[in-house]
Amino acid sequence: MKKAEMPPPRLGEPDGQGLQPIDMRFYSHSFVAGEPEGDRLRIEYFYRASDGHVLGTVWFGPGSQGPPKHVHGGCIAAVLDETIGAVALVQGRPVVAARLEVRFHRMIPVGSSLFLEAWIEQNRGKRLSCSAVIKSSDDTVYATGEALLVKVPGERFEMEEAG
Repeated sequence: MKKAEMPPPRLGEPDGQGLQPIDMRFYSHSFVAGEPEGDRLRIEYFYRASDGHVLGTVWFGPGSQGPPKHVHGGCIAAVLDETIGAVALVQGRPVVAARLEVRFHRMIPVGSSLFLEAWIEQNRGKRLSCSAVIKSSDDTVYATGEALLVKVPGERFEMEEAG
């Protein structure tokens, strides 16, 4: 298997860990999750109802390169942004980011397969504070994100079919 064709790591059997796959079909035009077979990113998300966390896997392909042989910081920020948004969305809270702070702990080599986790820190009416991490299977942290999200009415995201 060529490096560009490597799938992300698996979290195991979703049923055995209380994980439910998240259907990302509505993200078909997303920069992050919109090309599940592309050479930039491949992401798989799961929801764990026991604690409300979103877990996932991400593979950073050759199309994610910024500095030579490493993932572009904007790509990392986009993954954290979408993962944080997903944790609110799966709980029925459509949101947009009002603020996103990203901390880069280590450079991510192109071709890396890593794990994601996001959770809600605080729910304050229309505002949510959320956090996320990108890490390896041995818990080495590559990047973290903190966001202030603002809830928006779900119909604001309704889109007409292109025709």
